[in-house]
Amino acid sequence: HLTDLGREIAEKLYERHQYFTERLTDAGVDAGTAEAEACKMEHTISDESFQKLKVQEQKLCPFADTCDLKQGK
Repeated sequence: HLTDLGREIAEKLYERHQYFTERLTDAGVDAGTAEAEACKMEHTISDESFQKLKVQEQKLCPFADTCDLKQGK
């Protein structure tokens, strides 16, 4: 069981983990390596930098109005 704060932190880390895992596998990194490296990245990147990466990706995405990133996923 998690406190509200614990759940918020867990959800934030899970979002980051998924984001980095997907980007790495999309770039051709094998799934196992992508998982391991995403785990490291999710804990070290600042909130500000992570948000800027997501915003930048939305600006570059030709489907930004319809893709999952716009919906906060």
